[in-house]
Amino acid sequence: MKIMTCARVTVATTVAALTLSACGGGSDAEEPKKPSAPPSPSAPKSAAPEAPQKATVDPKRPEPDAKQTKTLIAALGAIHPALASKEDRAVRRSVNVCSDIKGGMAPDKVTSNARLRFSGGTAGSLTDDQARRIIEAVKTSFCH
Repeated sequence: MKIMTCARVTVATTVAALTLSACGGGSDAEEPKKPSAPPSPSAPKSAAPEAPQKATVDPKRPEPDAKQTKTLIAALGAIHPALASKEDRAVRRSVNVCSDIKGGMAPDKVTSNARLRFSGGTAGSLTDDQARRIIEAVKTSFCH
């Protein structure tokens, strides 16, 4: 009798498994989705994705070109070598200094912000004199 019961359970399990697989028990993630209808011939076709449009330049936030960046980095390196060690970071910070200048911020506040922006890491704590020299480097290189 035990053999008959085991055989019935096996047959029932097999039938249930086959029934489920016939119903399409797979997940959608396993099969690529097919479009429900092909695109109409009148639909616009894009050969390639469009290049992003260049953002308009904010006159209060100019960025240096390659030649100006070279001049800026040389000037910052003369103030303290660590200021020029990471060019992208130095340019970002310099653009922020220029933004302060162009935004009409009080000179003492521009100096304080420049000192705080460029201090730290291997540059250590900068002085107000070094901050004024940074501001001068920003002004002469690209922030006219």
